[in-house]
Amino acid sequence: MEELVPVTISNSILGAPTVLLTNKGETYLLHRPINDHIRVTNEVLSFTFNHFKINRLKVGVFTLKGKKYFCNQEINGVEELNYWHEFLWDSKRKFNQFLSPKTLFYSYLIDLFFPLFNNTKKLIVPGRKNYFAVHAVPENNFELLKFNPSSPAKLGLTKGGIKSFFKHVGTDLLEYLDEFESLYHEKFKSDLKYRISLYPALRNQYWDELQLCFDTEFIQYTRAEVKNYILKL
Repeated sequence: MEELVPVTISNSILGAPTVLLTNKGETYLLHRPINDHIRVTNEVLSFTFNHFKINRLKVGVFTLKGKKYFCNQEINGVEELNYWHEFLWDSKRKFNQFLSPKTLFYSYLIDLFFPLFNNTKKLIVPGRKNYFAVHAVPENNFELLKFNPSSPAKLGLTKGGIKSFFKHVGTDLLEYLDEFESLYHEKFKSDLKYRISLYPALRNQYWDELQLCFDTEFIQYTRAEVKNYILKL
């Protein structure tokens, strides 16, 4: 995690997070003091999202009064993805204003094949062409990793607005699924195990949960659920 050197600091007001503005013109929110749970979870998240080429908002570290804090990037105009955003893609022309819909599909696949963080918050980042990213802070707020299988329905994939998005690329989704699975291999598993091993106090506890994601029966069942979802679009 990059050590942040802000040029301005806006202290929190009425419980709002402290805001840092860096010399690169980027804005970060002071989230919470760093502990080993945050370090190892961030390690797993960073490696996983990089491996699958999913955009994740940046993270950083800021030292305040001798204490290190985890900070997450904030971008003006970002919207959390919701089914009622359907008006943004209700025609093929509007849909084409989004870069790489595969990124969004992959982020849902992470939640299904890698259900350790109580899901990830999906974001629409505005630009000349909108693109998708995931929030730097997982929904479990950096608590202990816990294997808790989900489903397309639980993730909101069956809601009309989200289904209408993926219908625009329905013929490609099975190919995306195959590509995703081709990256879900033994080396990926061993690389994650190595990163967790860097934190001896949490290594066994975290690996007990993480290795369940690579159970053959779980992978086959999850793939069948995703394939069934695609075929019903």
